[in-house]
Amino acid sequence: TGKILWVVDPIDGTTNFIRGFRHWGVSIAIVAYGEVQVGVVYDAAVDKVYSAIRGEGAFKDGHPIQASAVTDPNRAIAILGHSRRTDFQTYQQICQTLHVLGIDYRRMGAAAIGLVRVADGIADLYYEGHLNGWDMLGGALIAHEAGALVHLPSLDVALTDGGPVVAHTAGLKEHLAFLRQHAGPLCGHL
Repeated sequence: TGKILWVVDPIDGTTNFIRGFRHWGVSIAIVAYGEVQVGVVYDAAVDKVYSAIRGEGAFKDGHPIQASAVTDPNRAIAILGHSRRTDFQTYQQICQTLHVLGIDYRRMGAAAIGLVRVADGIADLYYEGHLNGWDMLGGALIAHEAGALVHLPSLDVALTDGGPVVAHTAGLKEHLAFLRQHAGPLCGHL
């Protein structure tokens, strides 16, 4: 469609912000012509602005960034999110599979921040079983433009119902195929 839609999360990681936990930020996406065209995430913990324009790369404070080149799961770090809208047993199975693969993982509670950590090569994977569009779209475009592989629901579904998101370095594609299966049939590439 030709209309322009702003998708804004004024405080991504609201509980973190309220409690003084440093992982929170502001996420903005601009959707036009049926695609996310612009993504901007302010990472309050490090006072940095991440940004991307479709087809033009990803940046941190105006400097180009790139997803990591990690291929060895024993050197990888994952950031996981968990929504109460998804099954906790599935989350535990994912944690167990990552552990068996040798991938270390963290849980921060701020999806957009997790996605830009992948974009910046700080983390090698971000996964969450359900997010709203405002939680994922800005950070997902930034991760994609930084070279990460990103799987999320179609734009229409992401905007109305939300869903799963997987973003990871290309070097771990084969190891993380099981996560793309968890993302489900509605998920495609960004």
